[in-house]
Amino acid sequence: MKKNVRFTQNGIYLEGSQSEKEGKEIPLYSGSIHYWRMAPETWETALINAKNMGFSIVETYIPWGVHEPERNEFDYGKKDPRKDLNKFLDICEKVGLYVIVRPGPHINAEMTWFGYPQWLLRMPEIQAKTPLGTSVVYPYVTGAFPIPSYASSKLYEETRHYFKSFAEILKKHCYPKGGIVAIQADNETCNFFRDQPYIMDYSEESVQQYYRFLEEKYKEIEKLNKTYHSKYKKFEEICPPAGYQEKDENLEYYFDWLEYKEYQILEALRKMVEILEELELPIPIFHNCAYQNYTPISVQRDEKLPGLSVAGIDAYPDPGDTSMLKERIRYLAGSSKLPFVPEFGSGSWFDREQLLSPKRKGLAICMFRNGMKVNFYMLADRDRWTDARLK
Repeated sequence: MKKNVRFTQNGIYLEGSQSEKEGKEIPLYSGSIHYWRMAPETWETALINAKNMGFSIVETYIPWGVHEPERNEFDYGKKDPRKDLNKFLDICEKVGLYVIVRPGPHINAEMTWFGYPQWLLRMPEIQAKTPLGTSVVYPYVTGAFPIPSYASSKLYEETRHYFKSFAEILKKHCYPKGGIVAIQADNETCNFFRDQPYIMDYSEESVQQYYRFLEEKYKEIEKLNKTYHSKYKKFEEICPPAGYQEKDENLEYYFDWLEYKEYQILEALRKMVEILEELELPIPIFHNCAYQNYTPISVQRDEKLPGLSVAGIDAYPDPGDTSMLKERIRYLAGSSKLPFVPEFGSGSWFDREQLLSPKRKGLAICMFRNGMKVNFYMLADRDRWTDARLK
């Protein structure tokens, strides 16, 4: 599929269109406005105010749990006007704003189920497992929920079904027909911050994926046996480590499990990008890493995935925390195709101990001076968020 938009070192380049023969490059500075959290009659005012602040791009999630609260019962504004994605995009174009969309399937967004519908996470075949075979639970303050497994084939089957439900809306609004200029694949794919090696995932499909990883790496069981000093007859005989056994000198066995954690995340992103590519949208795909610049997360390896243009890292600094930003800037400048922070804290979520007020300009100036591209998260105060730039 030909892309009419591409990422550059400075931002986003828009190919020429019938109305504008010459292509143009726009700087990648945007801000988050969540349409479903606002009364539709306030959308235009908020978007006009965003443009008056100097923004040419806004960003929004498209939350699965909002649009498909019951399985196969989709609502894009017919029942609840706040869910009218098409109307929101119409108003963005009327106001003259470009749009970045982030459909997940995971979005977080301070939502109790991180944007997933409850019916999905209740499916046993989707849930990640501990070494004991129990479901891995995310202890979120508003309500704990079972974490989905990146190895679950059912997860991708349902994701594909959900993405198809909004495909025509996005096609209608993609540049040059409309204002959508980029789309994100998943959100902070890092095992829901459970990135310690032995917490998850020991589900049946994950263990099978682990065997595939070993076979791809060693090709033959004899080569693995030579490395492990073992006598396995086939890869499927290997039991994934549930923790490091003290004084065990067979470190390769444990290192391979750590490497598998990276492999699983990359495979998850590859599948998400593949599903987005099936929608045939003429816009680039990017990803946002949570905060890690260490294993199992790799910006460099993310950007090598076919179809994934850019991977950035989110940043939620405490007031005055320029040291973290400097490290983040230097890391991205030297590793990513585009030094981009897809979520730069503008305000704060409800259970955070400190606010990042818009009055504290030093952090943003630090980023701008070093050439970082930024999406301010968020521009508008709404449920579970406070002290953003638009009230």
